Formats: sequence, structure tokens, C-alpha cells
Amino acid sequence: MRIGVPRETRPGETRVAATPKTVEVIRGLGYAVFVEQGAGALSSFDDAAYLWDVNETPDGQTSDKTLVVTIERVAGGGREGRPIITKISGL
Repeated sequence: MRIGVPRETRPGETRVAATPKTVEVIRGLGYAVFVEQGAGALSSFDDAAYLWDVNETPDGQTSDKTLVVTIERVAGGGREGRPIITKISGL
């Protein structure tokens, strides 16, 4: 499974859907996680904190990911029919 974590686009949103520790745990379970460049910047996580090894680069593409994880609902309801995990409002 290929999991994408895009940069949030809602004005004023400073959260990121996955912290570096979360990404590390998910990768440890055998999943491929790709974090868009700058996704954690407003949450004080620089791109280097997300890198699995020195040869990896940030990935902003979500079109080829099996699952997209984001804080806010994606405009248009989805990304080319891929499942999206978002926050649950009201919690």
C-alpha cells in the first residue's frame, strides 16, 4: 500500500495529518508512506524529519497513492477515487 500525506491547503491550517513518529510507525508495519514537501512545516516538522533514509526525497504526488491521509476534507470530495482518511469533526 502506498500512503500519501499532502500539505494542507486550507488557509490557517497548521496541523499535519501524520507526524514523523507516526510515519516511522506506519513504515515499520511495512507500508510505503510519501509525505509532500513542506507538509509538516507549519507544525514545526521539517522535511528531513520525515525521511526514511538519505536517498529519499519528499513526494508531492498523490495520484499514484492507494490511500491519502489529510486533516481537512479534500476539495471535490476525493483524489481520483482514492480512499481518503480525514479528521472526524466534533471530536
